[in-house]
Amino acid sequence: DVSYTKFDCRVSGADAQEVIRRLESDVAAEKSVIIGFRIADIYPEMFTFEKGDKKGQTGVALKGRLLRIKFAKVNGESIDVPQPVRPVERESVPF
Repeated sequence: DVSYTKFDCRVSGADAQEVIRRLESDVAAEKSVIIGFRIADIYPEMFTFEKGDKKGQTGVALKGRLLRIKFAKVNGESIDVPQPVRPVERESVPF
């Protein structure tokens, strides 16, 4: 089953910012955009609905910092996203 959760994120990672800029035109064109991501420092924030069926009711927004985008697809097609470079592990040498 598919479920959706909305997050209100500040894009903090430099690579993530680059990917978001590349995807902006696809989102504006109402294409199907799906991303896998890492969020940090998640916290809830209360708000009051100002219009619609829930006007006047209290809601909760999930907020956080978007650190990294692991993958992205536009209309089902994968796009390249920068991946972090992992440091090479050093072999331990006995003294």
